[in-house]
Amino acid sequence: MKNPALKVAFLYILFGILWILLSDIVVDLVFVDRSIATHAQTYKGWAFVLFSGILFYFLIYREFSEKNKTQLELVKQKDFSDAVLDTAGVFVAVFNSEGIIVFSNETFEEILSLKS
Repeated sequence: MKNPALKVAFLYILFGILWILLSDIVVDLVFVDRSIATHAQTYKGWAFVLFSGILFYFLIYREFSEKNKTQLELVKQKDFSDAVLDTAGVFVAVFNSEGIIVFSNETFEEILSLKS
């Protein structure tokens, strides 16, 4: 899935459905006395909150760590590109759609005496 929010929501829904179905079966099999089963249901709810919180943490952490790795790689690539353009023997200037210079290399600045 390309949408991380959809992926997290889907996994949470799947986890919740499986938890409810399976844990209800276990409580019904293990606790015959209804008063004890009621307490077990409460503890089962607390356990669900704990485990779903842990699940959320790991899913979100994984998404953010992958995005951070990608951003770090993009910064490295940009720094490399800037270094190549700065050491090029030709001048380079990049203009935006309004005609404003958004990037220029050192050679361009030196040639036009724009270096600050």
